[in-house]
Amino acid sequence: MSEVGEILIVAETLVYDIFERMADQVAVLEHYTTRNDLSWLTRPLPERTRQARVISADQDIDFRSFDLLVNEYRAAAADWETAAFAWTAARNHTPWLGLRAVSDLVTPDVSETDNSVELWRSRLDQLMAKILSDLPFYFSEFSRSRQA
Repeated sequence: MSEVGEILIVAETLVYDIFERMADQVAVLEHYTTRNDLSWLTRPLPERTRQARVISADQDIDFRSFDLLVNEYRAAAADWETAAFAWTAARNHTPWLGLRAVSDLVTPDVSETDNSVELWRSRLDQLMAKILSDLPFYFSEFSRSRQA
């Protein structure tokens, strides 16, 4: 499970809101799964950061889908955009880095920010500050790997 304030470095993405009716659903989901080569990261990750799978769709998470998203799709987190930019970068043979801050939690019973955008907004400054303070680590690691 993820925790509010945790930073996820995206190791894999999946577009989860594709509902294939003419072909193999599993094959279609696999086609829209993107794996990120993070072998260039050799030092320990910044505090409260871990590699994870992030799934994306054109919708907010519905807590009634919790079991599907966590158990079947193995999601550590979900958002609207990471899978799209990862898939596009990979298809264009462009290295990519996805850093996602966990801003709110979903459980099998509730999405804590449903009807509460203010809770989500109240956490953004601190989360973005953490990501920005960690960026030099990633630039250094990536530059070092390219020089090797």
